Amino acid sequence: MDDSARTTKNPRPQRRSITVNVEPTHLADVELALVGDRVQCVSLRIRGYALDEQEQSDYRHLDLPLRESGGREITASLVRRVRVGALIKKAIDRTFLDNVWADAILRWDEESNPVAASLRPWARRTQDEVGWIAETSPPPTKVGRPPIPDEMLMEVAAIYSEAHLEGRHDPSQAVSQRLSGRVPGMSPTKARNWVYQARKRGFLKVEPRRGRRKTEEP
Repeated sequence: MDDSARTTKNPRPQRRSITVNVEPTHLADVELALVGDRVQCVSLRIRGYALDEQEQSDYRHLDLPLRESGGREITASLVRRVRVGALIKKAIDRTFLDNVWADAILRWDEESNPVAASLRPWARRTQDEVGWIAETSPPPTKVGRPPIPDEMLMEVAAIYSEAHLEGRHDPSQAVSQRLSGRVPGMSPTKARNWVYQARKRGFLKVEPRRGRRKTEEP
């Protein structure tokens, strides 16, 4: 089957909702669609965090109160503070960075890199769902480092926890050793940063040994 037939049979979606932060208490669902040859925002929904989303968000340490309905009130003051253009750009930039990670993962050698094998389904799904947005939109003016996929940080947390239980003085070294050669550019410094990110996202519950916390911060 040629590529044109495959594309006709399984066309990529031309509409996708991307969730981004508005404020520590609220989210925006930005619906993007391909209109002609341009990606445009066709719907924008502002809502309070649901209970499970608040638990997983970057703002969970603030312990913000939620109403019984599972979210927070939408006020006129909040709406006035919403910068629609910035939210749309944020949503498009997120799809671009996700696509950068997906493309890198799909290029890894699966035979010598078990991490790649576990992340390939996420990478293919990401390209199928949001690849068209990245392909038809200009890249962010300042890309920076793309965020580390949750699945990869889960493995970092598992390696660190195992080394901690074994009594190793610096479990982050175990992360560097286990991922060296499997993750491009892995180093002790990078491993410590990934441990910090795993802890920040809530995947790593084990506290660093005395005197090690400072070295795990970026």
